[in-house]
Amino acid sequence: MAEEPSVAGAPSSVAPESGWPPQAVPAPRELQRSFLLWIANMIATVAIGAASFLVTDTIPGVHFYSSTASGTERSSTGVGLVVFALLLVLIGYGLELLFAVKMRAGRTWARIVLTVIGVLGTSATSSTCSPGAASPSPPHWCPCC
Repeated sequence: MAEEPSVAGAPSSVAPESGWPPQAVPAPRELQRSFLLWIANMIATVAIGAASFLVTDTIPGVHFYSSTASGTERSSTGVGLVVFALLLVLIGYGLELLFAVKMRAGRTWARIVLTVIGVLGTSATSSTCSPGAASPSPPHWCPCC
């Protein structure tokens, strides 16, 4: 009786037709949906933030224009703060995308981190946008109140 040839790296008792090397298992449908929802959430948040900034052209506490003897000029401090804020947002969304990819790959810690991010985001939105919230007035930046 001749011995069957084995697949490189496979134990000799494992035949090639038995599934060696193990094939990648696709992520469950729920994880795929969750991944797509996180991506959609990031896209929608960026779009809403960009649209609200373009409409108002202001950020509370940041003065984009300063009065000088020659007229009104764009403030370098305001522009610097916006660039810094954009860098922080890009880093934050990069991490969120990384966590979403890791969640789709089956990492439990990524699910927990995304859950915490979702809870913090929801509580921050509900606390600043609820009509009875103790938020600074004027200027009131929240578009939902």
